[in-house]
Amino acid sequence: VAKMFSYQVAQSSEVRSKAESVATVDGVRVMVQVTSSTDIQDQLLYQFSETVAQQIAVYVARTKVAAHNVSLERQIQSAQEEIALRKTVDRAKSLLIARKGFSPQRAQEFLETASASAGKPLLAFADEVIIALSNPHLFVPEKSRRTHKPGSPIRCA
Repeated sequence: VAKMFSYQVAQSSEVRSKAESVATVDGVRVMVQVTSSTDIQDQLLYQFSETVAQQIAVYVARTKVAAHNVSLERQIQSAQEEIALRKTVDRAKSLLIARKGFSPQRAQEFLETASASAGKPLLAFADEVIIALSNPHLFVPEKSRRTHKPGSPIRCA
C-alpha cells in the first residue's frame, strides 16, 4: 500500500526548497513531498518531511490494525453466539432424551420443527424447553398423566 501526500509550506508558485521522504510502517508505505517558496534550510525541510511521513505511516498502519481488530471482534462475537446456541440446543436435547425418551435425532427434529411452528428462533425455543423440563413443578411424567373421556366423571387421586 503506497500513499502520496504533498504539502506546500507557503502559498506561491515559486518553489525554492523541496524535500521528499518515504516511510514504511507495518507494510504501509507513505511518500511525503514538501515544498516551500521561502529559503528554508534543506536539512530542516527534510527533517519535517521525514517526521510527517512517519506520522502519517503510523496513523495509516494503526487504522489498518483497528479495522482488522473490528473484524476479529465480529468473528469472536459470532463464534460466541454459535457456541451459546449449540450449548443451549444440546441441553434441551439432553432433557428431551432423558425426560421424554426421544432419540437424539428425534430431539433435534422436534426442536427445529416446533420452533419453526411457534415462529420462534431455535435458541429461544430451546430455552423454553429447558425451563419447562428442568422445573419439576412444571414437568408431569408421561405415565402419571390421566386421560379424561368426555362424559365420564373426573376422579382425583
